[in-house]
Parts: sequence; C-alpha cells; structure tokens
Amino acid sequence: FEARNNLAAVLTETHHTEKAIKVLQELLVQQPNYVSAMCNLAQAYLALEKIPLALQLYQQALQLAPSMTDAWHGLIKLNIQAGQFELATRQSDQLLINSQTADDYAIAAYAYSYSGDEAIATGHYQQALIQDKDNVSALLGFAQLQLNLGNKVDCLRLCQQVIINEPDNTDAKLIIVQASKISADDSIFTDLLKKEGELHETQTTLAIPLNFALAKCFDDQQNYTAAAHYYSRGNQLKNSRIVFDKQSHKRSCSALKAHLSANNIAKIKSQAQPSLSNTPIFIVGMPRSGTTLV
Repeated sequence: FEARNNLAAVLTETHHTEKAIKVLQELLVQQPNYVSAMCNLAQAYLALEKIPLALQLYQQALQLAPSMTDAWHGLIKLNIQAGQFELATRQSDQLLINSQTADDYAIAAYAYSYSGDEAIATGHYQQALIQDKDNVSALLGFAQLQLNLGNKVDCLRLCQQVIINEPDNTDAKLIIVQASKISADDSIFTDLLKKEGELHETQTTLAIPLNFALAKCFDDQQNYTAAAHYYSRGNQLKNSRIVFDKQSHKRSCSALKAHLSANNIAKIKSQAQPSLSNTPIFIVGMPRSGTTLV
C-alpha cells in the first residue's frame, strides 16, 4: 500500500494527476482510513481545482489524524486557492503552534503573502530558509513574493538557487520568465520548449502555466503570432477546467471584499517598492469591458 501511495504522490508531483487519482481511489477502496493516501488524493484534486472534493478529504484526514501536517498544509493551500485568505492565515498560525519545520514556515509565509501581509510572509520565509537554505517551497514562494514587490534581482537570485540544486525545476523557470525578458537563444526558453514537447496530454496542471510562459517568451521576442497561439492554448486549457459554482463564487467574492479593506490596502502600499522608472504609463480602454491596453 505504501509503495502505491508513494507512486501516486510522484505522479501528482510530475503533473500526471489523473493517473494519480486513479491509483489513490483504488487504494482507498482497500484501505478507507489510509490518511496519507487521503491527503495525496486531496492534493491531486486541488491541482485540478476540484476544491469541494479536496476539502472533504482534508477534513476527513484531520478527523482521523488531527495533528497531521500534510493535511494542514493542504487545507491552507485549498483556502488560499478558494480566496479564503484570512482563514488560511489563521490556520497557518494554528499549525505553527504545534510544528515549526521549514515546510511549516513556508506554507505559513505563502498564506500571509496572499493575505497582503508581506512583512510577516518575509519573516516566515526567512525562518524557513534559516532551517533549510535549500528548501524549494520556501525559495520559490519567496521568489514570487519578491517579484510581486518589484524586487526582480532578489527574485532571480532565489530562482537561480533552486536551479543550482535542481536544474530541471520547471517552476523556477516559470518565475524567471515572469521576471525577465527572454530572448530566442536563452536556455530557459529552450528548456521550456523542450518541456512542452515532452508533455503528456493528461499533464494539464503543468501545461496551463507552461503555455502562458511560452506566450510571454514569444511576446518578449516580438513574435506575436506564436504568442497569440500559446495565449489561446493556455486559455482553452484553463477554461476547460472551470466549473462554475454559484455558492463558491459568492464566497470568493465575499472573501475578496473583506480582504480589500482600507487597512489591508494601506499595509500593501506601505510595503510596496518605489518604481525604478519615471516613465508615465497611459491606460486606454472602456471601463470593465476587457479592452484595456497598457
């Protein structure tokens, strides 16, 4: 049973999510209270944005094993994905009372970065990296936070640290694409094109960000026809996984309204980095029509 559970975890990690789900469903039929398999199945569902199914499994896992950190990590990620940022930070605080590993600090930092409290997020990422300087989750999460704050140099440094230890880490390369202008002879661009050619048709969890990253690369190279192709493909894959749920949408909107309070906006402004350019930006378009051009 353990070997099959570990296999499923690897399948999810390598974006063979549908295969992982099949293995885990069969395993849980034979071992209904196998908590680790529940968490792995929930993670696979979360990767496919099937939030209600993932939530049910994480809750079931925590009923059977209240202190299981994998279940807490998954539940925090789920609430972030569902837009429940304040709930995610409360859960991360509760997690850190009982467990303070590098992974625990990394997931707590991830929650706080989404809640808009970059100062606490930064502190947690730094604590994670004090414990484990090569912790991939902390390095990538901290890199994305630095990018969001406009600190591209620090972002790229953190991504390069990941690539030194894991040369094939696609997630680091996807962040580098966001932070840099990518030329046609850039090794990152070559690697992402190769990765696209190797993708299996079921690896949609990776195909979506990969298509958008390649679109950005071609856009940087002024190859707008190729960029449009990849943007369109990314949108098609993304739309194919959207299942509209009215109540879930209402909860997300309520969470977003609560998050965009005057206090949170003031906090974000105080932590933002000043622009490095005095060049003005003109925004042209009809309000709320999707026609804005920068």
